[in-house]
Amino acid sequence: QYMDFVPNITFEYQNAWFGTKRRGLFPSNTFTLSLTAPLGKNSGLGTFTKIKAQTAKVQAMQYNWTQMLRNIESNIITSYQASESARERIAASKQEVFASEKSLENSIVLMNAGLATFIDVIQAQNLKVNAQIGLIQNITEFNKAQVQILFDSGVISQDNVLNGIEHKP
Repeated sequence: QYMDFVPNITFEYQNAWFGTKRRGLFPSNTFTLSLTAPLGKNSGLGTFTKIKAQTAKVQAMQYNWTQMLRNIESNIITSYQASESARERIAASKQEVFASEKSLENSIVLMNAGLATFIDVIQAQNLKVNAQIGLIQNITEFNKAQVQILFDSGVISQDNVLNGIEHKP
């Protein structure tokens, strides 16, 4: 960027013959040395424009870097909140499974006593199976959220998830 201000040195040599036919031709040698010191392109304003453009590029990269850090932080917070929410749903699902098991046991006892029908037992079994499915889904969501936290934190990447992690004893 400072090359706009470096002086230019020019050295020239010219050789010519002059004279008349009657008097003869005589040689003429000319040596020229010139030194020009430019103020820069556009009187130096081009250099300052380049500097301002480079400064703007650096500021844009800093802005992008800051934005990327904010996105990472936001992703980690969102993943953590999803993980905690899934953890709470797991606890509620475990209670639901426990309650549906007790309901099934009570339905079987009532059916054996003649106070409930076989359909009541099947409905209780259906509730228990649905509660178990909900528990499994909540556990899966919790595991996904945990993996997302690890990914957002940079602990794991797509490469080592897809290729597997080598375990060396």
